[in-house]
Amino acid sequence: MKVSVGLWLLPFLIWSASVIGKSLDSSFADYLRDAGFFPKGSVSLTVRSLAVAEGVTALALLWPKGRRVGWFLTVGLASAFLLIHGLSLAVGDTLPCGCFGLWVHFDARWSHALMGLLCLSLIACSWLGVMGATQLSPKSEKVE
Repeated sequence: MKVSVGLWLLPFLIWSASVIGKSLDSSFADYLRDAGFFPKGSVSLTVRSLAVAEGVTALALLWPKGRRVGWFLTVGLASAFLLIHGLSLAVGDTLPCGCFGLWVHFDARWSHALMGLLCLSLIACSWLGVMGATQLSPKSEKVE
């Protein structure tokens, strides 16, 4: 029996959870406002725009004909979030990022490193997806 999981499933679940988290509370908006990454007046629009972009990306990954677009959108979003988490690490920020709302809510600096690694894994998945590796499956041995 061959078991395979679509490579698109990981980023789809991550973007979906992020959209839900951003929709349920204001943790991410609070972080952007408190960290000073965006002017206070533009935070609400920025958060809504990112949630829409994440939702569109998740839907593109879900739809087989849209996956290639979904991979490129994933690279763009993950790179932007990687930049934010990298800047947070560089300045020693320990504020909780709120990327997933209250689901992932740590006050420790290592959470930015962990989220940065998550962004890197999304970029790696995208590279594999664009290169044509659409499924992760164990190697099957020929039995003769």
